[in-house]
Amino acid sequence: MLDPLNRRRFLGVTGAAFAGAIVLDGATLPALAERDTAQGATVKRSGDIWRLENDVLRVKLKQSRSGIAISSVYNRQAAQEYQVAPGGRQLFTYEFDGKDMVGADSGWTVLQPSTGDLWMHTPRGRVRVGRELRIPLRRTSPVAVTVTAVFEIYDGRSGLRFHTLVRNDATDRRTTITNSTVLALAFPDRPHTLHYPPNMRWKSTTGALAPLPEDTSSAAKRAELPKKVISVYDEGHGWSLSPETNWKTMRGDGDQADYMLPPFAALNAWHEADHVKVVTNPEALRLVLFEGEEFEYLSVNLTVFRGDVIDAKMAEEEHFRRRFRYNNVSTLFNTNDWDYRGGPGSTLPDNYYYDVIIPKAKQAGFDMVMLDDLWNTTRDTIVPSAAMLKSIRSLEEFSGTVTGNGMRLGLWFSLSGDGHGKGRDLADPAQIAEKRAQIETLITRYRMSHQMVDLTEWWQNDTETAYSHPSDNVYRKNVLSRRLLNQLVEKYPDFLPKVTSELDIHPTQGDRNNSLMHVAYNGWNTANGGITGEDLSLRTAVTGFGHLPMNSTYMNGGRITGRMEDYYSYIAVRNVKFGQDPGKPGTWPEAGAELMTRFNRWRKHPRVAALTEQPFRPVYLGAGWDGERWNSSTGPFVWMWTDDDRDTALVIATGKGGYAATVVADLRWLDDDGTYMVADITLDDDGSHTYAYRGTYQGEQLKSFPIDLRANTSRGKAFWIKRADGKNCQVLYADENVASYRENGSANRLRLELTGTPGADAVVVVVDPRHDRGLPRTVRLDGHGRASVSVPAADLLPPVAVPSVFAEPIYNEAEFLPRTSTATLTEIGEPNAGNAAWILAAFTGTGQSVEYTVDVPADGFYQVDVRYKENESRGSSKLSVDGADLGPESNHFQPRNMYKGIEFRERRHGNVRLAKGAHAFRFTSTGRTGGSYAVGVDYIKLTPAATLPRLAFEAEQVCTGSQGEVGATADPAAGPAVGGAWHALRAQAVGDWVEYTVQVPAAGRYTITSLVKAHKDRGRGRLTIGGAAVGEEFDQYLPPADGAYHYREAGHGEADLPAGDVVLRYTVTGKNAASAAYTLATDQILLTPAPALTLTGKDRLTVGEKATYQVEFVQFAEYYADAAYVLWTVEQESEPGVLVVGQDGRVEAVRRGTAVVRARSQIAEQATATLTVTVG
Repeated sequence: MLDPLNRRRFLGVTGAAFAGAIVLDGATLPALAERDTAQGATVKRSGDIWRLENDVLRVKLKQSRSGIAISSVYNRQAAQEYQVAPGGRQLFTYEFDGKDMVGADSGWTVLQPSTGDLWMHTPRGRVRVGRELRIPLRRTSPVAVTVTAVFEIYDGRSGLRFHTLVRNDATDRRTTITNSTVLALAFPDRPHTLHYPPNMRWKSTTGALAPLPEDTSSAAKRAELPKKVISVYDEGHGWSLSPETNWKTMRGDGDQADYMLPPFAALNAWHEADHVKVVTNPEALRLVLFEGEEFEYLSVNLTVFRGDVIDAKMAEEEHFRRRFRYNNVSTLFNTNDWDYRGGPGSTLPDNYYYDVIIPKAKQAGFDMVMLDDLWNTTRDTIVPSAAMLKSIRSLEEFSGTVTGNGMRLGLWFSLSGDGHGKGRDLADPAQIAEKRAQIETLITRYRMSHQMVDLTEWWQNDTETAYSHPSDNVYRKNVLSRRLLNQLVEKYPDFLPKVTSELDIHPTQGDRNNSLMHVAYNGWNTANGGITGEDLSLRTAVTGFGHLPMNSTYMNGGRITGRMEDYYSYIAVRNVKFGQDPGKPGTWPEAGAELMTRFNRWRKHPRVAALTEQPFRPVYLGAGWDGERWNSSTGPFVWMWTDDDRDTALVIATGKGGYAATVVADLRWLDDDGTYMVADITLDDDGSHTYAYRGTYQGEQLKSFPIDLRANTSRGKAFWIKRADGKNCQVLYADENVASYRENGSANRLRLELTGTPGADAVVVVVDPRHDRGLPRTVRLDGHGRASVSVPAADLLPPVAVPSVFAEPIYNEAEFLPRTSTATLTEIGEPNAGNAAWILAAFTGTGQSVEYTVDVPADGFYQVDVRYKENESRGSSKLSVDGADLGPESNHFQPRNMYKGIEFRERRHGNVRLAKGAHAFRFTSTGRTGGSYAVGVDYIKLTPAATLPRLAFEAEQVCTGSQGEVGATADPAAGPAVGGAWHALRAQAVGDWVEYTVQVPAAGRYTITSLVKAHKDRGRGRLTIGGAAVGEEFDQYLPPADGAYHYREAGHGEADLPAGDVVLRYTVTGKNAASAAYTLATDQILLTPAPALTLTGKDRLTVGEKATYQVEFVQFAEYYADAAYVLWTVEQESEPGVLVVGQDGRVEAVRRGTAVVRARSQIAEQATATLTVTVG
């Protein structure tokens, strides 16, 4: 995010200047930029001390006659000095030629330092983003080298980037940096938690971090080393180090079995040392400098923060914003023909691009049309192939048509000019120059503004050449390729590059990634790192937050689905590929395309775009996202953008990619003491907006903002937030039909003058913040796009009532939970598991146990269910929670193929009261029922439960009559039937029945469920009580393809039951045509008391009268029999504003009419009561 002053300059600057740009990503350092008067980061010298400072960080360098050293790294927000450890005082240490160690602090001649500005070049001109200090150091012994230390301090709340330029001053010999400490810092080993991503998933430790692989099971795993490290000190502050390195390094061109090497550099945080440092991996990089050659060495980014790990990652995001020169970052949607062109020589119908793809992309509001692979002949020419010419006629005509329709032209265009591990050696400057010429022709002649760089291009040339050595060939490819892209962006600021995850390593489709060395200026990258495979999803993008810039993220699964859950998810990232054929029936349905058009019109409106140009700020990214055990598979995903002053914000929430649909979110990026007005502005799947005033709050209150994605057709939500401007009536939000408005508000009304789309029905949300009243108001604009309206404060209504707590299940995936055991624990990957993995506890005897630590998010009364992996190689177990047994013993034996190969079964253990915080869930072996004592756990599910414990009756024990043969049937000794047997009605015909008599302890409404054994030889039936049918017909037939049998619960619905004996009759009604029998098999009958509410209060009121209504809780668990968990609403008003009801049950009659007051449990949503009120 630009600071306010720089942002004003950015918006006001015109023209395009390029002269004097600093580019530090290549082999040489161009001239310093001209001086600018913009305020921001500073570089100042006082005596022998250099001070580099911005809003959050201050670094001091001590320059002596023989070297330099960092004397201070100060976190200004936290008022903490970090450069305090005894070790780590050498800024860098290089080993030359395998023997000579050279440090930064001695033995040098310090040459003339220089300072200058750092610039970002945009289509509207250039903007200063920071300051730079360069200090050249020269020595003649033991090697003749000049090392220029380069320090870049970025403006605002950014960080520092450090790297060096190393020149071999010898004219008669080469020299090699065989090993090095790239950067050392004397940061103290205080109590802390380190967060780091070896690949894409974040890990953590409270100990040290070694520059070594944690998993050595394969070459691929051995090549995974931490790419960055965040240290969160226990006091609530810390730092982050992010070396700009590659993901992995390729040995050869993919022709060797062990071809994956580690990245060029790795991190060491207090491993066998009292300080932290970035060190090289000599097997991946040994830089050979030719006679007189200067080349850029590795760089490292440093940021500091105050707060938790999310604050740390946000500090990185703000730093990356300037470091990688991001601008004009709102999401770009593009078509891509990769999936429907077909292959070499394949053509589309004549004029297909012109008649179908381009018009449909324009109609949907897309930003770009892209030609993917196979558009050129040998992949090393800008001349289209004959096959492609049949589709596009000419590249010039095609590009002119695309850009003439207001869209960008994107092209897949390889830098190496051949397939994986082939083609040009990009370590050769001459080859880079040739590619530059081709790309510049595509930009200047054919209007290309996006280039996708793909294929394995950074393969190793294992032959020594005049420009590289095998030990640095891949590194030089990386440096020179990024330099090329950066220079093109600087020269042509509208040019946007994309670097895919194929470049490092010959494709490993499900698990490949990018790292910071692959990020080009203002471009984006593909990455997956094994999160969601080849589906580059929202989950993948947000997992990289804090490691890879969010402005570099990409999704490849864009679809015209007509679901706002999907469409909202797309705008979290920089670029979305829509790869389906726009002309294929069903892929671009008319309604879905029309909704996309409306959505794009909304998101491109200047008021919305002004926010989406700001940094992505995460709010909630799945369970545990702000801690050490992040499970992104849960969702939902919530993020926001704010303006520079935190006056206006846009919040987006989506369930896409996760299963959760509710969250109480922390809108942490607002001012705690600010007063904010909030509106729901969600675009629904049918194209309508669900506008609603949500209330006026202090920023501190918005740290608990409830979001219910179930309120709309699909799980997507949008909220507009604006700081209240005084206490008079005012506009909170104006929709995309309003170009501008003038407002004049008082305590009693708001007068508005609108301009916008002629003839449109515009919507403005008007708020009286003094009295917490608001209203979406529709205003018809005339034929000139103008309207005037006056909105009385008396017309405004209280905020719409929404739940403040949710009873959605919480899935605690076993593989993400801290765990200890007296047996061996193994994480096993399996697609059918809840998050594609489960934990096997290989018990070898009775009494062994495994204990999981579950973090409960809120105080509550929870139903506990556990999903187990069950088969013949299992034992039995008992669950205890915090030392107290919960539920019966569980037998985990299941004959194989009983559950269609899935072998997972969820078991209910009971209800328990849990306080917010950590709890111990222990599974203890109670015996061997199958081939072993083992127990497999997939997840522990906690669901807030308002229900009383359910009553269980063994069918074989309560049978009291039948028409047809009945009897108990024992399962095998290790079988899973409750009590060891199930009860059969061996019916011979329709009409046969069996009766079970159950003892009901108290009259009330109950949910009735049967645990049945489904099988291929089963019938259909219906439940009746006292001759009255309960629920629908049920079918116990199980297709053989689904397994030999399956124990499952069959729900029958609810019924009012008297106290005492109640007879339940199961009557055969038929069978599946494939079934050989009418048999009904019942294991248990389960009765669950159904919670209910009753509502009492006055049903007639006079205008101005106030009353308090009361609810009574019937058959509720005690914990949730509390008015705090009741939601009060007013419905079916004869006219708006008849009644106002508070969330304490207090009602005020406002005007004459009728209305319905409803009280509903927020935990047991079926428990509701109403009262019709007349106001006279």
